[in-house]
Amino acid sequence: MKKETYSAQALAIAMVVLVVSSILAISIYSRVSKDKTLSLDERNSAEALEVSDLILNYLTAAPIDSTIETIEGTGQSLNDPTGITLTESASKTEISDLLDSFQGVTNSLDNLSICPLNVSDNTYSLNIRKADLDTYFEVRPGQIMALPIKNTPLGEDCNTTLKATVRGDSGAAFSITYIYAKGYNTEGFATYYKPYSEDDVLNYCFASSGICNNEATLGGGLNWVAFPDDNSTSLNIDLNDDTYVSDDYVLDEVKITAIGGTVGISYSIPTACTEELNMINIQAGANCSGTYRGKSVLIPKKQWEVPIFNYVLFNGEGTL
Repeated sequence: MKKETYSAQALAIAMVVLVVSSILAISIYSRVSKDKTLSLDERNSAEALEVSDLILNYLTAAPIDSTIETIEGTGQSLNDPTGITLTESASKTEISDLLDSFQGVTNSLDNLSICPLNVSDNTYSLNIRKADLDTYFEVRPGQIMALPIKNTPLGEDCNTTLKATVRGDSGAAFSITYIYAKGYNTEGFATYYKPYSEDDVLNYCFASSGICNNEATLGGGLNWVAFPDDNSTSLNIDLNDDTYVSDDYVLDEVKITAIGGTVGISYSIPTACTEELNMINIQAGANCSGTYRGKSVLIPKKQWEVPIFNYVLFNGEGTL
């Protein structure tokens, strides 16, 4: 009787061991399969980002004007709200055709070892459009974003809408400087620049309370205007500014300087005014084995000049 009892117990123990072993085996297999899937997804994601970088590098090797001129020569237009979209796949070479048209740009999209187009469903995409008010250009502390108006033919309606938002540090602020000049020579350079005055500079702090009280950034001065960071408030800049027209000065440039933190700036200029000062939004992406990743850059259509000496001193109160 005891012998039969021991046999039953041994069988029960063996069954438990088998069940536990099966559960562990299934768990390990599931974990390995999951890790393998994650590893493949990570690799596909990294390859998609690398391809996006490569396309942007190729594209930015040529002047943005050449890119726009080439694309619009095919009948497409940046005035389309969705912009211009090009595709590269095993059966389409729209991006390669664009890159091949640029002198000095060597294209090798069809020979990539990563995310190759000969793999089913792998595709690359490129979208080029005018940046709108929802597309912000990030200006880091001390850096400047410019609207180089000089030598740009303007229409009559040039009321430009400008929006700003905080990117990170809530203590950030920004300054808008209006620069006036006259006596332009045949090469387009101004002979005289109007001397600085307080009215030519407007300082804004981000403050939902309506009070600028950030001592660290603003220095405790009173010469600041509160600007709510709600993505709905905007400023108006008239590119046909005639404030000093009686002295023959015209608006030469508008500069936006970030202070104390990174500031996002967006603007919209009426088409009837000019299209030469638009910001161009270029987005490149890749679909690699079902994983899509992309990157984007903002490029000013009219190149900003790099100043040799361009510093602004703030005491938070006015004239130094």
